This record gives sequence, structure tokens and C-alpha cells, in this order.
Amino acid sequence: MALPQGAAISPAVSTAVGLAFVSALLVAARDLVTRGMPPGIPSSTVTVANMAWVGLAGAAFVPWNGPWIAPGPGLLGMVLLGATFTATGNHLMVLAYRTGDPGLMSVLRYSTIPIAMVVGAIVFGDVPLPLQLLGAGMVILGGAMALDQRRGDV
Repeated sequence: MALPQGAAISPAVSTAVGLAFVSALLVAARDLVTRGMPPGIPSSTVTVANMAWVGLAGAAFVPWNGPWIAPGPGLLGMVLLGATFTATGNHLMVLAYRTGDPGLMSVLRYSTIPIAMVVGAIVFGDVPLPLQLLGAGMVILGGAMALDQRRGDV
């Protein structure tokens, strides 16, 4: 799809897309590596190590993000609540990939894409573009096909 005459993609958008892509690759790699880890390594250790690496990666971007500001109590509470949910979700995904079927886990992981689109539309009024809807439809269709194939294997 070509851009309209005179339109340009801003470098910030290109950088954000690139970071999201690299993040997705790293998450997939983490899930595959987690699956092959020896059972003697506790899942909580894997989760803490993962979160430490994410923190270090975030700290590496500090020079490009402007000055830091001290959050107020309300914002700090929201950040801590978000961190708690993120840590819990990461730990549950580590447990799932270590003990469950990776094919099923992938379906569950990528189901968050259409869910996030619906929540974004309801909470923020962000209506998805047609290509986003097509992508979400492909995710849903692929997940349904994977689940149907798994059911046939049983």
C-alpha cells in the first residue's frame, strides 16, 4: 500500500515498529528457550531473570527518552499494579510453556492481539484500521485452525 503524495512515515513510528518487532522475536525466543530448560531450574528464577533482562534493556534506552520525572502517588500506584500484573502474567506463561503444549500456548498468547484491539476501541476510542482487522482475523482463524487440528489429534 503506497502512502499518499507528500506523506511520510516519521522516524519515531519506524523506530517504534522496529522495537515492537524485535520485542516479539525476543519473546518467541524466550518461550522456546524456556521450554528446553532443565526442570531443576525453578520457574520463579526464570521469571525473575526475564524481568531483569527487560529492565536492563529498558535502561539502555534511557539516553534517548529525555529526562526522567518523579511520578506522583497515583501514577506510581498504577505502575506498581501494572508491574504486578506483568510479573504474574510472565510467571504463568513460563509455567505454561514448561509444562503445557507449546502449540496451544501460542494460540492463547496471540489471542491477546484481537482482545487488545477491542479494549483499545472501547476504552480509548481507537478504531482499528482495515489492515489491523484483517490481521486480527488471520490471528483468530489461525488459532481456530490450530485448536481444531489439536482436537483431531486427541
